Amino acid sequence: MKTKKAYQLLVLEDLDHLFTNESSYPILVAILHWLKDSVTKEHPEELRETELDVIKVIFMGGGYPALAIHYLDHDTSRDVAPLVEAAVARLVRGKTVADLIAYVARCDVNWAQAADEIMRDDSPGKEQG
Repeated sequence: MKTKKAYQLLVLEDLDHLFTNESSYPILVAILHWLKDSVTKEHPEELRETELDVIKVIFMGGGYPALAIHYLDHDTSRDVAPLVEAAVARLVRGKTVADLIAYVARCDVNWAQAADEIMRDDSPGKEQG
C-alpha cells in the first residue's frame, strides 16, 4: 500500500516573489532543485536522516512549488529547518547567476515539464512504499 510522505515546509523569504506568479514556476523549480542539491552537499552529516524535496504546496485552493523536508526518522526531535533556511538564504545572497546557469546547464531537465509534473499532483507529498 502506498502512502504519502509527510513534509515540513521551508520558509524561503528570498524567493517569495517567485511563488505568486505561475509563469515563473519553471525557473522557480530549477532554483529550488539547485538549492536542494547545494544544501545537501554542504550539510551531508546534518541532513543524513532527511530528504529535501521539491513538492507542490496546496494553499487556499491553489498551489505552488516549494522546498520541503521529509524526516526519515519520524521519532526524531531535531529540527533542521533553521539550518536549511539559513543555508538557502546564504546561497541565494552569495552565489552568482553564473552558478545557477552552470547547474541548469549540467542538468538534463526540461524545467517547464518538471514544474508541470509537480503542479499536476493533486496533493502535497510524494508516494512511498
